[in-house]
Amino acid sequence: GLGLARHLEAVTIVNNGAMPDMPVDAAVEVPAQADAGGVHPCRMAPMPEAIAAMLRLQTSINKLTVEAFLERSKEKLLQALLLDPTVDSYRGAVAMMEALLDVQKDYLPTFA
Repeated sequence: GLGLARHLEAVTIVNNGAMPDMPVDAAVEVPAQADAGGVHPCRMAPMPEAIAAMLRLQTSINKLTVEAFLERSKEKLLQALLLDPTVDSYRGAVAMMEALLDVQKDYLPTFA
């Protein structure tokens, strides 16, 4: 029926404290309850610090990437790449950034 609550395994929401280890404005995925009143995220327990730190780093990379595209900023895009733990050199990051921007030039705005 319409009045019954439903458990959702995962919803993507603005954190607002659902995950206490993450920034309040981060997009997070948590279980939730949905009913006629809306979607109600479950508050999660704190994570082990190693996991929380890794997720905060990825959140920073994602935020910088979005800002880079909104501002058309190669500087911010490069910062995002350099934060990624799989990137092992500045020159490699610059080369990767230039190659990706070139391959996707028909779909992306011009970066300065």
